[in-house]
Amino acid sequence: MKPSHPTDATHSMPCPCGSGTALHECCGRWIDGSDRLCAPDALSLMRSRYTAYVLERADYLLDTWHPSTRPPRLGFEPGLRWLGLQVRGQRSTGPGTAEVEFVARSKLGGRAHRLHERSRSQPVPARGWALALRGWRLRMSSASNVAPAADLRVLFADDWILAIDKPARLLVHRSALDAHETDDVLGRLARSGLGRWHPAHRLDKGTSGVLLLTRDSATAAALGQAWAAGTVHKTYRALVRGWPTAQGQTDRPLARDPERPSTGQPMLPACTRWRVLQELTWPVRTHPEHAHTRVAVVAVWPLTGRRHQIRRHFKQLGHPLVGDATHGKGPLNRALAAWLGIERLWLHAQRLELPHPVTGQALTIESPLDGAWHAPALGGPLTQTSAACPEVGAP
Repeated sequence: MKPSHPTDATHSMPCPCGSGTALHECCGRWIDGSDRLCAPDALSLMRSRYTAYVLERADYLLDTWHPSTRPPRLGFEPGLRWLGLQVRGQRSTGPGTAEVEFVARSKLGGRAHRLHERSRSQPVPARGWALALRGWRLRMSSASNVAPAADLRVLFADDWILAIDKPARLLVHRSALDAHETDDVLGRLARSGLGRWHPAHRLDKGTSGVLLLTRDSATAAALGQAWAAGTVHKTYRALVRGWPTAQGQTDRPLARDPERPSTGQPMLPACTRWRVLQELTWPVRTHPEHAHTRVAVVAVWPLTGRRHQIRRHFKQLGHPLVGDATHGKGPLNRALAAWLGIERLWLHAQRLELPHPVTGQALTIESPLDGAWHAPALGGPLTQTSAACPEVGAP
């Protein structure tokens, strides 16, 4: 944390927010001056918080976070350089609330980053001397597009839950199975200043798409009850070998641990439905007897939540997922990866439908297909919205 008072050099430097005036005449008033923590409006607050990020003033950033979303601590990415702030607009969003849209640019390790966000602010009423502050405090808004310095697209956020668009090959959290990996979702969120979050469900490292997290144990428990009651529905997009039947359902039980042999393990009930969206024939020889390879794009609905459920069920059906190193076919995966120029597990968590665990509001959170799904060999109909989950026995 930086010292509470700036040096003379810092005091007279141009304000990092880009106003063109000296720091002590601009954001410095709210960060260190006689009006500390008393930014008069949402725009002044946002400019001063950007300046505080540049100066690495964790004390000011934490003090101006709304109490309901304030992280317990705040760290800064070593080597990160902030390159400029551009305010796109501001508007009143109701009595005592306002929203500022801005773009902040930065660079880390030779890679440029662009944060485009709408942040909502509101005055905090006096609640004892520690919070007896005039001015505005930051409150995280569901309109955010990117988590600061986390390189994660935020799909939904409020005081209780956070949904992000997880890239393929990114761990949700550190794991002994990938002890060499140092990058994960929870670590990025913590470093970005969004505080501590808890995954509400599993999403494999290779799978991309919607990942839901909760702020506290009470919210997690409410979500657990919704899952148990069958009111949470997940839709996936997958690329599989061969052409499955047009639609269907498998109820084959699955062993508890997919990393161990099934023999001797308890077998758990499992149910998966699917519908074929597109059948493709590619000019790739993956079998000595065939000059071409058939693959299919399928919409998938797991009605239970076993580990690797979709991947194991399609292996049982004889249509393993393309790119699945654990349950798929190695020679097939290597041949198709070389032909496509893309190596990944072709499984995407496209949609999550659920009642909000606190408000009860019906939520539909969607993750658009990432760039890999728009490869020329996979173009056109793959961008369509998934069909509804078929009923058992539906034609």
